[in-house]
Amino acid sequence: MLGTRFTVYSRSQRTQVLLEEGRIALTDPVSQKTIVMKPGQLATYQTGASRYTLALVNAKQQRPLMAWRDKLLVFENASMAVLGQRFREVYGVQLVLCRSAIYRGVAAR
Repeated sequence: MLGTRFTVYSRSQRTQVLLEEGRIALTDPVSQKTIVMKPGQLATYQTGASRYTLALVNAKQQRPLMAWRDKLLVFENASMAVLGQRFREVYGVQLVLCRSAIYRGVAAR
């Protein structure tokens, strides 16, 4: 670690590292290539792909990864499957939704 403030999000088959300020170095476990990240970059490692991808992300894209600090989960246009998966990962609970409740919510708009 060369820097100061970052977030690591690790779930299922994916690990993400968001660098907020400073510098950090990551080493690809397969190629042994080291990358030095800059603030605002998001490194994603997919177990199946066995490599990192690096992307520059804006503040809105960073929010869901940092929301845990405020004890929040942030979802934007997420499917019910994604919601269910996150609740299982974070809280160890399974969401059970009744179709009629979903339809009532849509009809009320």
